[in-house]
Amino acid sequence: MADKLKLDNSWLGGDGMDKTGTTVMVRYRPNLQGFIDSSKYQTRIDLDWLYDDTGDGAYMPSSGEQTGMEELEEALGFTFADDNQSILVFVYTSQGTRRWVWYTQDSHEAEQRMQEVINTFTDFDISITHKEDPEWKEYFGLIERYEDNSTVQ
Repeated sequence: MADKLKLDNSWLGGDGMDKTGTTVMVRYRPNLQGFIDSSKYQTRIDLDWLYDDTGDGAYMPSSGEQTGMEELEEALGFTFADDNQSILVFVYTSQGTRRWVWYTQDSHEAEQRMQEVINTFTDFDISITHKEDPEWKEYFGLIERYEDNSTVQ
């Protein structure tokens, strides 16, 4: 059933401040109910890219790292575009970390596929972790925190 689901590529996002007053950039896919209802995407994968603060107090990546992050996200997107084995649901950037959050049907396969892509980005500090999250608590929690500050992208 999940392989027949169509992934809507519309995103909501924005930037603002978190509870501590730190700059945060967030993007998320709002139209994932079919994937959630399928119950096939039970595991969350967090892919973290640690970066050095630019020093301007905004805690955002340098332009060079930003370019690398965009290239990584594009490469990972191509890795899963044909089969939706894993889907990128949100991207969060703040305080020295960009986090891509995926939900997957098979964390072992997804991590192998991601690692193949990550290996081409050797100069950066990138890690992968996974956690069972069948109720998509992380996704819904992010939306609850940031949906009032979002604009369509």
